[in-house]
Amino acid sequence: MKKIYSIGLLLIFSQLLFSQNTSTGIGRWKLGVNVGGTFQSADISTKLFGLGYGATLEYAFIENTHSPFGFSLRGQFLQGKTYGHHNQLNNNSISNNAINGIQNSLIDYSNLPLYLNNRTSFNEFSLEAMLKLDNLYQKKGILFYLYVGGGFTNYIVETDQTDGSGKTYDYSLINHSLNKKELIKQIKSVQDGNYETELINPNYNPFVFTPTVGMGFGFRVLPGFDIAFEHKISAPQSDLFDGQVYKNKTPEFIKDIYHYSSI
Repeated sequence: MKKIYSIGLLLIFSQLLFSQNTSTGIGRWKLGVNVGGTFQSADISTKLFGLGYGATLEYAFIENTHSPFGFSLRGQFLQGKTYGHHNQLNNNSISNNAINGIQNSLIDYSNLPLYLNNRTSFNEFSLEAMLKLDNLYQKKGILFYLYVGGGFTNYIVETDQTDGSGKTYDYSLINHSLNKKELIKQIKSVQDGNYETELINPNYNPFVFTPTVGMGFGFRVLPGFDIAFEHKISAPQSDLFDGQVYKNKTPEFIKDIYHYSSI
């Protein structure tokens, strides 16, 4: 939760909407484009941001000067990457068969020090219902809305756990007594930064159902041209979005989560 609050302060979230018509009336189509930062809240912790970008197509069912609330449906396509970089030694079993010796006996961290990492590339397609403060927008040009929906996410997980010759890293060289910042810096100095190994797991499903929720605020620049700041939370129904079943989660419905703060 601390990470979420920090991101909310550090990275203002936005979505740029282009309307085909004026901002009043019923049945207005709106086309949007957005770009911003992504991060994951998962078993593998992270301080890293990935790049995300996408597009939306919205239809306003209720949007007029006399309704206190407006209602829209929108479809969204989102593409992005998230990164994880653990700063604690892995003391749990390794569920990724690509690095536990099952797939390749030469890549086996089962009895070796291990710091987990991941790069997850994803495409999300979702349909979302939006509730807006319509009076505020129509009279003052100030936009505020909440939305909830769902769709599906297709993703690929890769990890950096071998050097250029395909050998495992020697994490015994790491000074574990360093502070978190220096520890991560030293871990990265051991790794080569190439995410060459794809997740291999019998329970791995790269195509999963994803509930979404979010909020936005913004303002009208010109009739038919709005800028809205937005943050989105997506919960793919997989505990392998970061490439590793690291610990049990409660509640089970919320497993790995990724966030999108667009600009």
